[in-house]
Amino acid sequence: MVFSAENALQAHEAEQRYVENDMRKQARYDLARRGIVATETEIAKWKKENLKNIESSEQVRGITFL
Repeated sequence: MVFSAENALQAHEAEQRYVENDMRKQARYDLARRGIVATETEIAKWKKENLKNIESSEQVRGITFL
């Protein structure tokens, strides 16, 4: 049972890393397109801005965003 829980946790963490890395890649690409250096601060701003956009578009369609 412990091994199953450990495997589930590792799979969850791997998925989180994948999603985070993909989002950071998108942020770097978008910021570079706008001529902005992709510092940690700029990536955090981009992420905050885009999460708001995603939440608002999901709410318009009636989908709950968690």
